[in-house]
Amino acid sequence: MGIYSAFSIGRTALVANQAALEVIGNNIANASTPNYSRQVPIMVPGPSLNTGMHLGTGVRLEAIRRVYDTAVESRLRDAISNGQSTQVQQQMLDRIEALYSETTDTDLSTALTTFFNSFSELANDPQNLGVRTIVVENCRQLADLIKSMRDGLDVLRQEADYSVRVTATEINRLSREIADLNVQVLSAEEGQVGSAPNLRDQRDAKIRELAELIEVRAVELDNGQTNIIVGNQVLVDGRYYRELTTKIVEDRNLGVYEVRFADNDEQVALTGGALQGHVASRDSWAGEQVDSLDQLAQALVFETNLLHAEGIGLIEQRTVRSENFVMDAAAVLNGADAGLFNTPRHGSFLIHVTNAVSGMTETSVVTVDLDGLGADDSLNSLAAKLDALDNVTSYVDATGHLVIEGSTSEIRLSFTEDSSQVLACLGVNSLFTGYDSVTIGMSDAVQADPRLLAAGLTSQAGDNGNALRLAGLADTPLASLGNTSLLDYHTQAATRLAVNTAAARSSNEAVQAFLSTMNDEREAISGVSLDEEAVSLIRYQKAYAAAARYMSTLSELLDEIMEII
Repeated sequence: MGIYSAFSIGRTALVANQAALEVIGNNIANASTPNYSRQVPIMVPGPSLNTGMHLGTGVRLEAIRRVYDTAVESRLRDAISNGQSTQVQQQMLDRIEALYSETTDTDLSTALTTFFNSFSELANDPQNLGVRTIVVENCRQLADLIKSMRDGLDVLRQEADYSVRVTATEINRLSREIADLNVQVLSAEEGQVGSAPNLRDQRDAKIRELAELIEVRAVELDNGQTNIIVGNQVLVDGRYYRELTTKIVEDRNLGVYEVRFADNDEQVALTGGALQGHVASRDSWAGEQVDSLDQLAQALVFETNLLHAEGIGLIEQRTVRSENFVMDAAAVLNGADAGLFNTPRHGSFLIHVTNAVSGMTETSVVTVDLDGLGADDSLNSLAAKLDALDNVTSYVDATGHLVIEGSTSEIRLSFTEDSSQVLACLGVNSLFTGYDSVTIGMSDAVQADPRLLAAGLTSQAGDNGNALRLAGLADTPLASLGNTSLLDYHTQAATRLAVNTAAARSSNEAVQAFLSTMNDEREAISGVSLDEEAVSLIRYQKAYAAAARYMSTLSELLDEIMEII
């Protein structure tokens, strides 16, 4: 080894240790920088010279590598995805629970109880107009509350749906940025492993940000690029990414959006992240409450109208127009073409035609032929049967509603004993209008004149038979509700909501605790410890000083040699 080689060793030592000091300084400067991974200088010996013996040629800085654990990063991304999903769902359940307000005196349980209790009060005094007015008001308030709750649920669903579309747009942005960083990493490293730590940190930060929105799996390639997998589909492939789009579909009377891949229209598999949380909140949690409220409203409307249609009020009506209409007046009443929400059955009902002047009443049996044998009844044929009765005029109007009226101004009409359920299905002599939580309302006729409340089963003064039946409906097991009463059905739904909300809160707390643990674990591996960096600083400082002293010694020796020469 000559003097030149000796100086070369000193020079490489100075350069390498100076670079190492710069790396340590960069770590210290970024100790509080989010998403920064600690960097370490990788030093390797220079190539040996074979001069009869293998002599070293100093040291060189091979690479600057970041301290990074792939397994920890993967678990952290999963925790981030789960954390966002559970947090979004808990927030939705909290808002639904607040909407139901089951701990207040304005909740649906109270409204249902008040409504049915008012029929008990009416049964005690069926002639009292004041009591009848209270029943009407309670009915209106109940219908309004159900509609208001449905409106509130739909607002929550629409907000979640908006978040779905916004999140899909954000996923596209992050996918594009990750693909761009893949290009930058590939260009910067030029085949050298781990030589672009800052770019890799930026890319990992984007991937973690993406994991907040959708659960992903990151696969690093040999060239330093990272592919992103969603479910079993590639989202980012090197420098390329697949764009997501949204497609509107009908769901529970609302147009909502599904997230799909733009290139093949395949639905995106969602197992975590905010996107999955928004979809689950919209379709499962809020959707489940919509279904429950709809079932309750449907049963309430139909079962109440079924009893009310068979009752008689303090006064009878001259003209009756069905609240519901058919799509095709010539179609069989229990067929799909008729379009009735509830389906009538084979049977009959009684129509009572009373002359208000003479007090004489004529009762007729009207058969509803729906036995499937021969020509079954349509609304047109039913209207014809009614029209054929004495002192009765009946027809189907231009909008598909059944109209029944007395032939003279003295004629009054009432109905009882409807085994066909056609009166309730059509909304004849009904109390409620509509058929679900969106359309529920109260009969305008009854609201305008509480005397039409059908408290009796006969026209006899003081008859409270139907009021008693309506009061008892609260606790009557109904087949449409799985042999559960209206009050019990709602109580069970409210209980499920409370249990689900508590479970979501507990799950979110557990997931957030695990996420905190994983962040701590990543920080312990990749984070900057100022104490450790201080030790490294001293080590490389001493190495640099020693190299400098070595160079100084060589310089003194060279001077002595030159003096000798």
